[in-house]
Amino acid sequence: MRPIFCMNLDFDARQSEIERLFKRYGRVDRVDIKSSFTFVYMEDDRDAEDAIRKLDRIDFGRKGRRL
Repeated sequence: MRPIFCMNLDFDARQSEIERLFKRYGRVDRVDIKSSFTFVYMEDDRDAEDAIRKLDRIDFGRKGRRL
């Protein structure tokens, strides 16, 4: 299981918001939030690849930042 690196998050992004976004593509094992970035760990590497393709550069958060 490799981490998915996500940057450009709002400083007040919540773990539940990120989990909800990624769990559409498979089971999320863990979310490690740092200041303006996070690592998302998914159970299946294929699901992680799907999430990366589908969520790359989408608007996320209250300020409409791009992942």
